[in-house]
Amino acid sequence: MVTRLNAEIGRAFEAPDTHERLAQQGLEWKRNTPAEFTTFLRSEIVKWAKAVKESGAKAD
Repeated sequence: MVTRLNAEIGRAFEAPDTHERLAQQGLEWKRNTPAEFTTFLRSEIVKWAKAVKESGAKAD
């Protein structure tokens, strides 16, 4: 299911009109596999958890 959803979303984002709208908003589309995205998310969680901890930020 995840692989199929990834493929369909990839096709939608590669449509010329969608690609152009994203570019106009300063966004860059990078297609990746579910495994690559999982790796990216895990690294982002570590990075931002450290930043929040070091900043001393607290949730209201």
